[in-house]
Amino acid sequence: MNSPNKVVIYGDSDFAEQVKNQLDLDDRYKVVAFTVDESKFQKDIYNGLPVIKFQLLKYFYNKNEIKIFPAIGYSKLNSIRELVYKEIINQDFEIFTYISKNAIIGKNVNIGKGVYITEFVSIGTNVKIGNGVIFLPNSSIAHDVIIEDFVFLFSLGNNWR
Repeated sequence: MNSPNKVVIYGDSDFAEQVKNQLDLDDRYKVVAFTVDESKFQKDIYNGLPVIKFQLLKYFYNKNEIKIFPAIGYSKLNSIRELVYKEIINQDFEIFTYISKNAIIGKNVNIGKGVYITEFVSIGTNVKIGNGVIFLPNSSIAHDVIIEDFVFLFSLGNNWR
């Protein structure tokens, strides 16, 4: 069996914790650290892993051995996630894309970088998904849809009134 791909999660919020928990259940990946901008740095350890100032990350990991996922969630989520995404790219790190083994992806689907597709997501055929798109569980996208960059999708469920 191949060794798991190393992932560093950018962020230390509830959403970053959710991403870590999801990846911990998937033997293809190993979360090795969290990272945040030095202006947001508050703690050395989060969820049992080191938190490294993003500006110093290149001194801890070779850029070829890790991928970074911008786990910027709920507050001003799309615009901040886009800024973080661009910062990661500008530092020549590779952006991580996650697709759960329990997602259903149709044929001819084009998926951008930094996309997060959790379990029980269904995506139809001929779909184009931009960069930095987040799909939470039970999201469903029909066929022939274009989703722009930095969109957050979730299911409201049957109890929405």
